[in-house]
Amino acid sequence: MHPMETRAILLQVPPGNNVDSEYRLRVEGAGINGGAIIFENETILEFSRQFLSISISTNRAVYDGGQDIRVRAVMLDTALQPYTDIADLFIIDPDGYVIRKWNSKQLNVGVLKEVFWLPEFPKVGFWKIRVQTQGQVEEKLVKVEKYYRPKFEVFVRMPTFIFDTESVIKAEVSSAYLMEKTAKGTLHLRWYAKKVDGTTPLYNDTVLFRNEYSYYHNISNVYNSQLYNNKDGIPNRNISLTSNPSRYGYLDPYVNTTSQPIRPLFQNWTYITSERRLFYPLTSNTGPFYLQMNQIEQMMGTVQGIQIRAEAFLTEYFYNNTQKGWCETRIINQTLSLRFVGNTPLVFKPGMPFEGAVTVRYHDQVALPEEILKDSELTIIIRAKKKEGGVEELPQIRVPRVLSDQFNIFQDIDRLKHYGQSTGSDAQSDVDFNPNDPGYNINPASFFSDDAEKNTEFLFHELYAKEKSYEEYRKTGVHRFTFDVPEKTEELYLTAYYTDTKTTTKTQAETTAYASYGPQDRHVFVRSSSKAINVGEYAIFHVKSNFPLKHFDWIIMSKNIILNSGREYGSEIHP
Repeated sequence: MHPMETRAILLQVPPGNNVDSEYRLRVEGAGINGGAIIFENETILEFSRQFLSISISTNRAVYDGGQDIRVRAVMLDTALQPYTDIADLFIIDPDGYVIRKWNSKQLNVGVLKEVFWLPEFPKVGFWKIRVQTQGQVEEKLVKVEKYYRPKFEVFVRMPTFIFDTESVIKAEVSSAYLMEKTAKGTLHLRWYAKKVDGTTPLYNDTVLFRNEYSYYHNISNVYNSQLYNNKDGIPNRNISLTSNPSRYGYLDPYVNTTSQPIRPLFQNWTYITSERRLFYPLTSNTGPFYLQMNQIEQMMGTVQGIQIRAEAFLTEYFYNNTQKGWCETRIINQTLSLRFVGNTPLVFKPGMPFEGAVTVRYHDQVALPEEILKDSELTIIIRAKKKEGGVEELPQIRVPRVLSDQFNIFQDIDRLKHYGQSTGSDAQSDVDFNPNDPGYNINPASFFSDDAEKNTEFLFHELYAKEKSYEEYRKTGVHRFTFDVPEKTEELYLTAYYTDTKTTTKTQAETTAYASYGPQDRHVFVRSSSKAINVGEYAIFHVKSNFPLKHFDWIIMSKNIILNSGREYGSEIHP
């Protein structure tokens, strides 16, 4: 090999691989004509059985008893070619028992498909789908339920988020049979609260829900006697030693014989208060339930970062059947949070494009409504500090309020002139223009002239393109921006300002980006213009440098596997 030359060397993995074995790669370099060793290096290699990319998919995420599980596993090798050897497929129940298996399935196009029919009364829990081939194992979990249609259902509705400035929390409770007739009975609503811990177990608490349902159904039995009214189901007195056993009630086979189910730690809610209402025939619903904010503050010490849960139990008066419904909401801080997204400190390459993002949310990282974002303004001021010591002001990045909806009504110049309204330069002085919205202080008719073609070009080529670039910000509150960094820049000072019609103060965020180090100030920038890549399509990558390139090497990796590699020569590449 010549000096500064790079060459790929293919080494075959020895047979009889063992994960527990230790592998080392040692490289020694000597002169062309032999002689002493000039250099040497040694590194540890990690052996992995993963040689395939296995993707397991099912036709559902949650299954009921009696349904069929349709499994499809797509297997590709490191060259993205279909795997054509054999594979094993296992269906494993929640207890770890193999219920069904397909051994040594021959694959032709790298796709393994099978169907497994669940029994009518399956084990409730997470079932495991396992694909195994030549030592590599991939697994996927699916949820299996046994659903019984209840006589009626209870619905609790609350807003998704509540501001801490509110005085009460409102919950609306309704119930209906499956034929949509209103169910009536005794309604009991319980309020709970806890600190927001980021866990809302909606997907894996089925067993707990079943136990709680049995518990509340049993204790709501109208024939419950005082004799067995305890948590263990043991009689309070010995009937054989009493002269009048009937005074203690009759033996009730439906009485609860177990204590209340124990909730896991992440479901330990703090009880706040409860309210019971009688919703019988010939009566109407008395309205929503209310929880005072001061009650939450008394029990929890604060209302900041609190999650509220409302549980409603309705005991139907005719069937004596109890059903449960619940809803959760979160108390959030109305203070806005504006920040630049990315790992700190931000790093840029002088003379290369810089890509960044800024986000505006509530203090609890809750997204702002689209109505507020559409009526807001975002301004980013960029200053570049040069190596000579001076500071250069770069063009500002600005996201204005939505005006396109109002522009279309001013495109018809003839109609505006017919009604004596000003257009063009005459409308520029109309700064107090206010058509049904106090937020606008400029007349959109000032952007139009008597030339209809120019008006159309302005609407569809200039205005529409800009509005599409602001679409993500006005939906999610995240704005991505790109600008070119000047040469010989040491630091970038980024300052963002956010304002809207509902906020009286201007929210501000600042950050500093630092130049990355490169020998002789040489830098290479890589980016991709393919945002959404589908199977069978090309992924486009762009490489930019600030110095002439003879060649550069590249590799593409996915799931820790090198998919492709190569070398591009830069005879036609310029900075």
